[in-house]
Amino acid sequence: MRSSLLQPALLLPLALFLSVPLLVGDLSYMTPTTKVVYAVTSIVVALKEEIAFRAIIQPLLAKKFGNLIAILLTTILFTAYHIGAIPLLPFAYGQVIFAGLLLGIVYARSQNLWLIVWLHTLYDALWSVTPVLSPPLPYSVGFAVLSGSVLLVLRWGWSAIRPNPATHRTLKL
Repeated sequence: MRSSLLQPALLLPLALFLSVPLLVGDLSYMTPTTKVVYAVTSIVVALKEEIAFRAIIQPLLAKKFGNLIAILLTTILFTAYHIGAIPLLPFAYGQVIFAGLLLGIVYARSQNLWLIVWLHTLYDALWSVTPVLSPPLPYSVGFAVLSGSVLLVLRWGWSAIRPNPATHRTLKL
């Protein structure tokens, strides 16, 4: 499994994903102390969220509906969880949706919770070093990069999440 994590097919989308805060981020309004607190607490936030969403919720849903539906439902729950915690902006919620999809796919294929926790931690913590570019690139660039990273990781992880017609169950709500 470790060798599959070192493939360019995974490393490129992860690098793209982690580049987004550096490309579009601007937390210049924060004091240096606030930025340090934000970065340091990123590990606690990521650990709490990824245990809940990737280690508990996603596998439970996957047993009933398969990985693809589980990732989609978990991403919806992950996004709903962030309501009120992030600014009510399309880019803010777009990030959460793309991150949820990417982390869900990587987790489904790798089954490596620590990888997911560190990716989430790094993504959040990288915001604390922004702005890197002056001025930062527009959010539309962030959307494009996040979209590309999710599509590339989907290609890498498709074998673990594609629906299996033999065990297909319909979603009944």
